[in-house]
Amino acid sequence: DGTWRDWENFGSQDDRVRYLRYIVGRYSAYNIYWILAGEYDEAPSIDFNSLGTQLARHDPHDRMIAVHTTHSSEEFADASLSGFGDYQQRYYDLENLHAFALSSRDHNNPIVQSEYAYYLCDRDSNGQVDYPDEIMPWTRRQAWNIAMSGSYFITGDGATVLGGLRHDGA
Repeated sequence: DGTWRDWENFGSQDDRVRYLRYIVGRYSAYNIYWILAGEYDEAPSIDFNSLGTQLARHDPHDRMIAVHTTHSSEEFADASLSGFGDYQQRYYDLENLHAFALSSRDHNNPIVQSEYAYYLCDRDSNGQVDYPDEIMPWTRRQAWNIAMSGSYFITGDGATVLGGLRHDGA
């Protein structure tokens, strides 16, 4: 239905910038960092560099900015707008998670594995956890691998996937 591709729902880049300025004005005083896009590579028509530049220009607190993707956002790592060496999703490639995190450390910015697992996620509601990385021993081992690479991690759970739309419980 396209509702998760919010930036594409705006009529023009000017409309996106106007909304961005509102969000910065509304939330920049909080202790936050900005995630400019989720799965930016699935919205190729959006100029995220321009939006990031506008975000950085209007944020009076100079908060960190991330651009999230289904693979690697390292292409933004050297942009003046980026506060991260990578803000990545790697749960499809867990065997190489540690090495991948290490490979992104050449930018002297934090690396965040923002989707390495969703604990106990049952996306098809069949009563079974979908992937082995979503069972505690595996999730814990991957979190350790990420931490030992000098990176940060964010663990979701089944109720956080699409705001709980893919899991009917906590």
